[in-house]
Amino acid sequence: MLKFVFPLILFAIATVLIIPLDSHELQASRSDGSGIRIALDGDCTVSLVEMQAYVKGDKKFESTYRGLRYQFLSEEEKTVFDACPEMFAVAFKGVDIVATYGLDGPLDAKEVTYGVGRNTHRFEDKIYHFASEKNFRLFVKQPSEYIARAKQALYLDAERKRGKSMSELYPVQ
Repeated sequence: MLKFVFPLILFAIATVLIIPLDSHELQASRSDGSGIRIALDGDCTVSLVEMQAYVKGDKKFESTYRGLRYQFLSEEEKTVFDACPEMFAVAFKGVDIVATYGLDGPLDAKEVTYGVGRNTHRFEDKIYHFASEKNFRLFVKQPSEYIARAKQALYLDAERKRGKSMSELYPVQ
């Protein structure tokens, strides 16, 4: 009897340990407890833009911009970022727009997926962050379409928050 129970206990423990984190736990794991996400998983965005190199930033050199915390290699990169943050900021606050919005289907009630690791792409002077290499490759094939869809989703979300529909905001004349 014991030889059957022990494997079941091991299986139960292993299952608990490898269950993936849900999106809220994943988001919390990408911050330091302050609730503010760390952009690019802590890589220095200035180094990425200027040298096309992934370099880990240091917590001693941080700036917050549009709801994301950016970490930098040194005070010099932080100063460069602070002078022109829009040039170095991650588009859509680090949301993987391929996984979150796709190219078809309804735009409401989408589960937000954030970029992870070094799956980034620079397009039209913006950095896009992806949850996987597959999403990165899909984006590269049709970047304008994914960007337009993400912008449409954000626009619709803003309208919902205002409590008015498009037809109420823009009546046909």
